[in-house]
Amino acid sequence: MRWLKSVSNRLRSLFRKSAVEQETVQELQFHLERQIATGIAAGLSPEEARRTGLLDFGGVEQFKEECREARGVNRIESLLADLRYGFRTLRKSPGFAIVSVLTLALGIGANSAIFSMVNALLLRPYNFRNLDSLIRVWEDRGIDEGYDARYIAPADAEDLHSTNGIFEGMTTYSFQSFGLGTEGDVQPILGCRVSANFFDVLAVSPAAGRLFTATEEQPGADQVAILSFGSWQRRFGGDPQVLGKTISLNGRVYTIVAIMPKDFDYPVPVELWVPLALTPAEKADRSQLSLNALARLKTGVSVSQARAELASFSHRLELEYPMTNAGRATTLLQLRKELYMFTLPLFLLLQAAAGFVLLLACANLANLVFCADDRPSERNCFARRPWRGSRTPGTTLLVGSVSVFDCCGCCCDRHFVRQCSRAAHQHPRKLDQVGARLGWDSRRRQRSGLYDIGYARCGNFSGPGDHSPHQPCGA
Repeated sequence: MRWLKSVSNRLRSLFRKSAVEQETVQELQFHLERQIATGIAAGLSPEEARRTGLLDFGGVEQFKEECREARGVNRIESLLADLRYGFRTLRKSPGFAIVSVLTLALGIGANSAIFSMVNALLLRPYNFRNLDSLIRVWEDRGIDEGYDARYIAPADAEDLHSTNGIFEGMTTYSFQSFGLGTEGDVQPILGCRVSANFFDVLAVSPAAGRLFTATEEQPGADQVAILSFGSWQRRFGGDPQVLGKTISLNGRVYTIVAIMPKDFDYPVPVELWVPLALTPAEKADRSQLSLNALARLKTGVSVSQARAELASFSHRLELEYPMTNAGRATTLLQLRKELYMFTLPLFLLLQAAAGFVLLLACANLANLVFCADDRPSERNCFARRPWRGSRTPGTTLLVGSVSVFDCCGCCCDRHFVRQCSRAAHQHPRKLDQVGARLGWDSRRRQRSGLYDIGYARCGNFSGPGDHSPHQPCGA
């Protein structure tokens, strides 16, 4: 355990410096006295023996410095001294400190914001098990119908689900606006009609309650609903006894059977999920592309193999149903790539621009540090401290000073993030209205943009819903 002993000695040298220095002086004095005793034994006078011993032994202060270097704490002591100098600079010149901190805060904040969006939307868009095996499936009619026109006919989806050998599971869903009846008033909300195995394909469990059953996907037995965490918080006040209660949707009574986790909002943030419950006529329809489809590949099945299987499936349907399926091609796209397929170049450009802003901020800060003092003799950072045997005194001094500014810039960035997230919590509806005008989902951006900055750079702080004193029953 040589490394453990080395760490222990360095910590002792750092935190018990006076005791270690005293031991070093005593040890050097012992060796010097032995040299003097050897000279006296050789017939020299005490003064001549001491002079000869000092010449043979070498410089005492030089040996002390070599001992300090051997202990390996000189660099730490130099860094601490540089940090103290940086704090003195801040206290001495408040105007210079404010400009430096704001310059760094601007560069750090811009990079944190852009990277948090890249991280949330591109690198880790969903928190699902084995995300690479989840794919979106749709039918292409050979014309450009836009990004949102990724649908499949109900009968084709049923055939694909029952006859293919590449999917571990396949589910369909569609969005629907509901009228939620509340105390004599009706409020419009966005919901999602899903097949019974929707959450099983995603491998997601509810925070409380149970999922849909196969019998509840039949018309007439579909009056059950699963609430999103946000809807449970906003509309029911986080009531842990909400399971089993009923709500009115489009004039029909639905029973609440589950609450989903806080971080689940697929496919988009909706208020609730209800069973798809297609009628026999709707299930047999091949003419209308009306459903979204999501599937999970079996273990060992690659995307290229699945694409070849879907091509064969499309050809078979085209031969069997030429009136409806002529010219259609069933295609797929990994769920991970769905979000950044069209936004990757934009995000890369924004990240490069943010990096350039940080580079400019660092260059400006370095210029401010060099030109901070009015005295020309002190503008050279190499003259600010003695050499003390260091090979790069000016460089370490500059790094130490800039590190202080960087820490202050991060603190300023943290305070800004806290204020923005607090405003977002207090005015969620206004944020949603702004997001709707900009054409993006404000709740997802709020979480990925604002919160990730705080988590990545400043430590944890409460996110939306953390202020509620309740948790889902059974969680």
